[in-house]
Amino acid sequence: MRLAPLFSLQGRTALVTGGNSGIGEAMAQALGLAGARVILMARRRDALEIAAQRLRQEAIEASVLTCDLSDIEAVRSGAQQALDLAPIDILV
Repeated sequence: MRLAPLFSLQGRTALVTGGNSGIGEAMAQALGLAGARVILMARRRDALEIAAQRLRQEAIEASVLTCDLSDIEAVRSGAQQALDLAPIDILV
């Protein structure tokens, strides 16, 4: 398809909050299928790992970061951890 190169996210990194389920996981999947590397961020590590494994089964590069997004200090720390993994191009 000629439009595919226009919408490719190859070489980009997306940080997806709430990426362990529901809309967040669906967004991570869509971004990953478009070529982005995804970093899933949420509170529950077990759910994050399960979601990341589902994405990896679709050949999506996925990593996880545990973070309580209701705690501003945890968000600062989580953001720095994400930046330590890769420059963030997309934030969901």
